[in-house]
Amino acid sequence: MKHLAIRAVFKDCVYTGRRLDNIGSEFPPSPYRLYQALLSSAHYAGNQLIWEQKAKHFEELFAFFETLKCSTIFTPKFRKGAEFVWYVPKNEGDTYHAQTKKITDGDWLFGTPAARTEKLVANIVVEDKPIVTYLYPLEEADQRKAEEFVNDLRYAFRDTSYLGRSTDLVHLSASIIDDAEILKLPGQRHTLLPTKSYSARSLPVPVPGTFNELKESPPILGENECRPGQSHKPTPAPRIRLILSQGGNHFTAAAGR
Repeated sequence: MKHLAIRAVFKDCVYTGRRLDNIGSEFPPSPYRLYQALLSSAHYAGNQLIWEQKAKHFEELFAFFETLKCSTIFTPKFRKGAEFVWYVPKNEGDTYHAQTKKITDGDWLFGTPAARTEKLVANIVVEDKPIVTYLYPLEEADQRKAEEFVNDLRYAFRDTSYLGRSTDLVHLSASIIDDAEILKLPGQRHTLLPTKSYSARSLPVPVPGTFNELKESPPILGENECRPGQSHKPTPAPRIRLILSQGGNHFTAAAGR
């Protein structure tokens, strides 16, 4: 069987994610964050002209990607790192600018008059080979489209620089592999299973319709950030989650938050 394999290499061996009680940080980055980061790089990050030349084609590729189910994630060993707090402006800044036309870059950066909000984050220090691999099984009918996805979005994989809530210095790449190549992948293998409940071990995943929900949002800027003067809808919560196993157990997927 063929699989779409997406590899994330953490160049500085650190991932910064949402702080979780008694666990440290969310790790690995969820399939939803991977989807969001790739879309950001494809549509923003200086790639607007490339996107605009074949916008319909790229939209079809992302619509195809969100139909694939991430079944397995390979992760390296990791340990808890430093915990800290990010202060970011709330999206109320959009409303303020629309009403007053007076917001400045300084206002936006420092959270005045748009109030700041806290983000509790924590580092994960990646040990061994700092590679996380996401596997998406492919039906025979999907293989050609998957090859298009890998080849035509190569620039987006190349330009994705982080997956977490900071600058993680990540490098993404993608390829189509078979079952024999899976046996050679580094890291611990985790199976993802659907779940209807939320837990600290659950990972959000994209579902059909995710692209349309994100279309009006600039995901490269994060959940509560926006360019000065630019209004957009908040990033929607994914509708399905996966629970990831530890060593043969599972990391799982659940509906809702």
